[in-house]
Amino acid sequence: MVLNASIGFAQEYSAERTSESLQAMVPHRCRVLRGGEVTDLPAADLVPGDVVLLEAGDAVPADCRLVEAHDVTVNNAALTGESAPVGRSAQAVDAGPLLRARNCVFMGTDVISGSARAVTIATGTATEFGRIFKLAAAAPRQKTPLQHQVAAMARRVAGTALATGGLLFAVRLPAGQGLVPSFVFALGVMVALVPEGLPATLSVSLAIGVRRMARSHALVKKLLAVAAAKPEVDPAAHDTAGPRTTEHPFDAERMLMSTVTGTPARGYEVHVKGAPQAVLGRCSAIMTQGGSRPLDEAARKAVDVANDELASQGLCVLAVARRTASGPRPGRQEAESGLTFLGLAGMLDPPRPEVSAAVAACRRAGIRIIMLTGDHPLTAEAVARRVGIVRHPDPVVVSGTELGALDEPGLEALLARPGEHLLCRVSPLHRHRRPPRPRGLSSRSADGCAGARHRPGIGRAARPGARCRTTRA
Repeated sequence: MVLNASIGFAQEYSAERTSESLQAMVPHRCRVLRGGEVTDLPAADLVPGDVVLLEAGDAVPADCRLVEAHDVTVNNAALTGESAPVGRSAQAVDAGPLLRARNCVFMGTDVISGSARAVTIATGTATEFGRIFKLAAAAPRQKTPLQHQVAAMARRVAGTALATGGLLFAVRLPAGQGLVPSFVFALGVMVALVPEGLPATLSVSLAIGVRRMARSHALVKKLLAVAAAKPEVDPAAHDTAGPRTTEHPFDAERMLMSTVTGTPARGYEVHVKGAPQAVLGRCSAIMTQGGSRPLDEAARKAVDVANDELASQGLCVLAVARRTASGPRPGRQEAESGLTFLGLAGMLDPPRPEVSAAVAACRRAGIRIIMLTGDHPLTAEAVARRVGIVRHPDPVVVSGTELGALDEPGLEALLARPGEHLLCRVSPLHRHRRPPRPRGLSSRSADGCAGARHRPGIGRAARPGARCRTTRA
């Protein structure tokens, strides 16, 4: 009893601390200029049009447009993942994605240095932080394999307890025992068969497993340091030889990421990886066995052919490139332009063994399957054919760009088209878009269209392993 209570208290306390830390990301009070006077207000009372005063150390209370800024830098890690502070100014910028606007600051971020005045443009769930919250809240919660195993075990224990209690009740009653005593006895046996310490046992087992992993050095801050140890790359030695000075994280719009490292011999270098089309479009040279040369049209076509060849084998293809940087922290525009193309890497992410059977079961049940994936169309088609989602020569292939341009009637018309559908290069926003029920389909078929991506084997989540194959353009 004492052990159960202690473990339960520790878990509840940890959950409360986590909740408090999340709530601390949203500021509670802010300074606002109203009627020519500075007023201290709760952040919840902000409305669009309010002028907010910001200083170093302040949490940004809403999405705001800077109208006056003095050496302002902010930490946008909560929104973009960028660990280094980024500069902000009050100067006008060209039209584009709001998160890239250097004259805007966003709720959930912190002012690192400087001071500013900013006009509130969005509050609450209308902010970029609120949009992420709504997407996260709308995401379906899927059980982990451990939860499935625990649920199956609980069903077995419950079934055994009920069967045993029923059998004892049936045996005692004809033997002359009273109805109530027999029922109470059977009920006591059923309760005794249920392990009261199961939650504590699971918690202790998980804790022991984590300690064993830690002793084997399996607990790492970045999981990618493990997808590096397999090909015998030492991340620690690499970081020591060329320490990273800045990073421009991956996002679904650019479809690439870049890092800057510094070495005494070569100075500062930018390394870029991402979707082949995105990286190739930012390259002006290509590295060959004879050295670097200009990236002409023939070389571009050769890279495209190599990319298609790898993708048609069901491989996820990444392009890599580099360039020399002028300093330790070049801007994103400088870092990701004028690159030298190095090559392509193809990674095999195989479907789980049970996927083909699950797809076949869906087909027998009359469920129409639509595949959503962030992969290249050729990669998606190869994987879809491997698991039986695509069986005919010409599936309907729609890119994420085309999907995003469709309104509701257009999406309905797309899903109503006969044939096998592959939606490729989709973003998280596309995945959360709920399609309407296509005309002419039964409710069972329509539900299959809307929910196929959550079934085992649909999309990237069904392919846990990874093997690498590389090729040079």
